[in-house]
Amino acid sequence: RGGLAQSIEQALEIGRSIFSAGSTTVVVKPPASSGTDKVFYCEDERQLESAFEQVFQKPNSHGTISTSVSVTEWIDGQEY
Repeated sequence: RGGLAQSIEQALEIGRSIFSAGSTTVVVKPPASSGTDKVFYCEDERQLESAFEQVFQKPNSHGTISTSVSVTEWIDGQEY
């Protein structure tokens, strides 16, 4: 679950959809970056808004400006 947001309104809509489906955490990050660069784990709408503002229209680790923000459900499990 999730999607790309180009406005805070879109980010909140995606986040609300994820929270209402029972997820407790939403991941906000640049769609094109690497590692843990600007990856935020948000447990409520206030955190989601703050994370969006720290990613949207800001340069990622490659120096590219993020014109959208990835808002997705966090899934617990082993990372490879």
